[in-house]
Amino acid sequence: MQTLMASGRCGDLVKCAFSLSDADIELLRQLMVQGPGSVGDLTDGTDRSNGSVYRSLQRMLSCGLVYRDTRHIEQGGYYYLYAALPRAELNARIQSCVGDWKDRIDDIVSRFEVEF
Repeated sequence: MQTLMASGRCGDLVKCAFSLSDADIELLRQLMVQGPGSVGDLTDGTDRSNGSVYRSLQRMLSCGLVYRDTRHIEQGGYYYLYAALPRAELNARIQSCVGDWKDRIDDIVSRFEVEF
């Protein structure tokens, strides 16, 4: 929270709101700029391993910041294409998260004199 307050950067807000790492935020930005990609696509040109990229994608999937589409291979098998939410949807998710935080903080502050 201190980093967010000191920096005032959007990436820090997303990081704080969804408990993501710097690497997760970097990958989310990459998806937003480049568009959908497989784990291999997203690993190319970075110093991250496939496993590291996959774990970041799983964290962001669980937060609802990215989604994946299954693609089938003609010879058999499948792979996933990952994509970031559109900016407007990401903004709405962040607004909702911040609103929830505010409601919880307001509740705690209202009980302060009694409980502290």
